[in-house]
Amino acid sequence: MKVHKLFTAGLLAVAMAGVASAQTQTIKWTGSTAFRKATWFSIVSSVTSPKVAVIGTHGPGNDTTDDFSGASQGVITGTLNGNPVVIQLCFQGSVGGVGAVADQMSSIPNGPAAAVTWMAASDTTGAPAVTNTGTALKGAVWFAAGTGTFDTYTPPQVTNSDSFYTSTPYFNKTNIAETANSPLGVVQFFWVKGADTNGVASRLSNITSQQANYLLATGEVPLAYFTGNSADAGTDVVLVGRNTDSGTRLDVEAESDVSGGAFGFGQGGESLENAVISGGVITTTVVDPVGNNSGGNVATALDTAQHAGALDDSGNPFIMVGYLGLSDKNTAIGTAAPGTVLTFNGVDGTNNNNILSGTYSFWAYEHTYYLSATTGGHPAVTAAQLADINLITGGIITNVAQSGIDGSTMIATRSLEGGTISY
Repeated sequence: MKVHKLFTAGLLAVAMAGVASAQTQTIKWTGSTAFRKATWFSIVSSVTSPKVAVIGTHGPGNDTTDDFSGASQGVITGTLNGNPVVIQLCFQGSVGGVGAVADQMSSIPNGPAAAVTWMAASDTTGAPAVTNTGTALKGAVWFAAGTGTFDTYTPPQVTNSDSFYTSTPYFNKTNIAETANSPLGVVQFFWVKGADTNGVASRLSNITSQQANYLLATGEVPLAYFTGNSADAGTDVVLVGRNTDSGTRLDVEAESDVSGGAFGFGQGGESLENAVISGGVITTTVVDPVGNNSGGNVATALDTAQHAGALDDSGNPFIMVGYLGLSDKNTAIGTAAPGTVLTFNGVDGTNNNNILSGTYSFWAYEHTYYLSATTGGHPAVTAAQLADINLITGGIITNVAQSGIDGSTMIATRSLEGGTISY
């Protein structure tokens, strides 16, 4: 009898262990839009039998033809490390992502409303099989913004960041830690110009650190400042800027030595402009004091033709410029519309050798941080979640070419955004 009871108890223990080992792990991931493509590729490659739902304009409905690897918001379900997993993603910006994790904020800065942030696992019901073509991921259920089913908001546990967290306003936090695989690689940035209506855009081909500093501080500068040609004084170069929670903005201001922020760079007085697009063309620009521009919005503006006779808010013809990560740069120059990459300080950033050597200096390291201590009643990342996170970040390194450069190939190094490059 005792043997029977012991045997039965043993079977129950094994059964319970099996239930415990199969517990669903839910991970909420935010941060850098610049590295979202590599993150999507990694998760799809790491998860067994992945099913995906995303917010975007390609749907709604199942879609096996459109690439979802650039989606800023979505959910993926499947099995990871032997357990069911639900990974909810909402990429909105590096600085905001660090803050959302470190302060366990009630919403993601400049993100969607809390009630429509985390897409539910049920949204992946009926999703087709994911296809990885090497350059695109296909096979998601697409939802229009705000539609679908959403889980009750809780703060994110993980964030990608184009910046060291010590360079952000959250530099003194002790409740976040960097993952074992981080930094994940190098994220390169680019200055990109759009078109103009008077045929002078070709005369803008380069931007220097000093010119960038002035443009970032004022938002609108005569083209003559870039070309030295007095005939260009009546045409403006107009910045399409980024919100203050953007790591790309922190990096560009550090690289161009913009001052005025709490840390001397990264949160300075950048003036922002927002393109007004109507009928597929830019009609004019207006001052945007909120500055709620994502990299995707900037890329769209720079990839859009101008209406004949379009004028900026100063009443002048204009050329728009902005700064972008790799995937958004590719979007901005990816069609017959006008986006063109500028050289920076006379150096071509599209040549990776210039980045590896440090000759081209507009780059930073990509990091992943996670909640390492219970904060505001929200639990720290568990050992099981951290194992999943480490597996995914390892996969990001494998897929780093989707969003940046393999850090192991770098000759140049630096210890701070915009800091001295050494060997």
